[in-house]
Amino acid sequence: MYNIMGLSENVLRKVIPKLPATVIARLLTAYPRSIGQTLMSMLAVNASPSTIQFVREEIQSTRTPSFSQIREAELELIKAVYAEQRISPVADSSNIFPYYAHPKNY
Repeated sequence: MYNIMGLSENVLRKVIPKLPATVIARLLTAYPRSIGQTLMSMLAVNASPSTIQFVREEIQSTRTPSFSQIREAELELIKAVYAEQRISPVADSSNIFPYYAHPKNY
């Protein structure tokens, strides 16, 4: 989670629209105070109103995600960040995820 919190708004702005709504809902449910507000603000700017409504309904209708579901959602976000960086590299991208330098370490 701390690595996710360290992402810049630029990176999140590019990656959030590419994530499935269920992944976003799980992250919002798992970390409502730490990264939830940031994710919702990015989603509000970059997603359609129907997507935002779907995410809200998903949060309200599902149970709290399990630890493994949370980790899977984090991994999806990390994979999307790496995919985005391959398309448009970010300065000093090697240190964005020191522990997650390779997805196999996750």
